[in-house]
Amino acid sequence: MRIGTLLCLIGCVASMNLNLVNLSIDYFLAKGVKFVCYLSCESGYDNRIVVSKLMQNGLRISLKNLEKVIIEPFLRQWHVPVGVIIDARCENTNNLLDKASSLMFFDSAHMWLVLMDGIEDYQAATDELFESLHLSVDADVVVVHNAYEQWLLTDVFNYGKVQGNPLETQNLGTWNRKMGLVMDTKFKYYRRWDFHNLTLRAVSVIVDRSRAFKPEVLLDMGYTPGIAAMTKLAAQLLQVLREQHNFRFNYTIAGRWIGAPERNSTLAVTNSLFWREQDISCTCARIYPKWMQWVDIFFPPATKLETKFYYLIPDKGVGGYENRFLTPMSPGVWWSAAGALAACGLVLAVAAAAERHPGPRSYALFSVLAALCQQAYEDGVQLFDENLSSQGMPYQF
Repeated sequence: MRIGTLLCLIGCVASMNLNLVNLSIDYFLAKGVKFVCYLSCESGYDNRIVVSKLMQNGLRISLKNLEKVIIEPFLRQWHVPVGVIIDARCENTNNLLDKASSLMFFDSAHMWLVLMDGIEDYQAATDELFESLHLSVDADVVVVHNAYEQWLLTDVFNYGKVQGNPLETQNLGTWNRKMGLVMDTKFKYYRRWDFHNLTLRAVSVIVDRSRAFKPEVLLDMGYTPGIAAMTKLAAQLLQVLREQHNFRFNYTIAGRWIGAPERNSTLAVTNSLFWREQDISCTCARIYPKWMQWVDIFFPPATKLETKFYYLIPDKGVGGYENRFLTPMSPGVWWSAAGALAACGLVLAVAAAAERHPGPRSYALFSVLAALCQQAYEDGVQLFDENLSSQGMPYQF
């Protein structure tokens, strides 16, 4: 009787562990993750079972002891997504998560699966575990806990811990042995659309900072002395995102885009973002090769916002015309265009000769070529006589 009871208990425990392993496999395969780091405090036998199951399903696994691991060498990866499995019941979990938070590992490139199986008040445990961590809107952290015969997945993130926002949790899906993984697979930012009037620290550039700053001048379509056109363009694009996602800016005005990378140096856009004194730049700048030694353009420490713009050409209208933009012309159209250009060239050559214009043939030829290329051409006349400005400083052309 005792032997039968013991075998039953061993089978139940093994079944529970395999359920979590199968849940992890389904989750990371659904997320398209191929590399997984398993941080464990279990015995070597249990760890071998987990590693074997993950590898059988095409996942590359690195196993580390949670009590001794130094996570920086294993998780320093931003080019491909990396999955991380960690058991919240282990003693060193809090210290490891604090270290991951300081190293900025709670981002879109690191997908954390935190197992809270067996913890009764999982909501309080989640708040205690993640409340002090520096999560952001791009964090990919999922907490798993058992609810009778299924496991619940909870999405954990923060719109801005640095800005004082509270921890956010959302139900992400469920997993059981019969149905497998049932999860919301839509783009995570659709679930995080409303930023709840979050205040972001924004830095912009105005050459003349002596006057009182008003945010409205960045959105003014006209020319403003001291404000570059590219700064206004960035502000207008960000205004669209602010209205859509419900966040706002607290502005800091700098006098230059690029500054020294040392701490406490003269305020500039780059060093304020580098030391995380600002969250976003409400401007844009030209980047030169010498700055690439310390300014990471492709993977900056600050969270980036991306958007796409499309334009539409109507395909219906007066006369029922069609959009033939960039459609190749037929041979008949090409011959007609060549004939028209030849006729224009002949007329121009005759007119130039009648007016005793020097070089009538070259004048006619280049005039026709300029018309073909849609460029202005005038012999001996200066076409451009205006002042252009990029930041309030005129240049003569």
